[in-house]
Amino acid sequence: YEAWIRSVRGIVQDLEDVRLKSTTLALLVTKPGCPECAEFKNERMDQAEREASFRGATLVGWHCDTLAATDAARKAGVTDLPALVIVPPRGDFQVLDMSSSRSR
Repeated sequence: YEAWIRSVRGIVQDLEDVRLKSTTLALLVTKPGCPECAEFKNERMDQAEREASFRGATLVGWHCDTLAATDAARKAGVTDLPALVIVPPRGDFQVLDMSSSRSR
């Protein structure tokens, strides 16, 4: 799914557009140049892996490196980075603030 996400990240207006029919995605939302994101990836990436595994989700990166990608993350409820957005086949997204591991 990683290559597909990379290909649509610059054009998706809403994370609803990446929802899959039978697979739960866990989008790790980061931004290039974000010190907290770099620290998370280097030192605590296992937290995202555990969260995804617990939910039976496929973990993929969502990099806010374009305005469209950033806007889609914000529209989904992301306010702080890094974040994990759980995108189930149906129902609401769940946003986890990975800097504190608390969900909203």
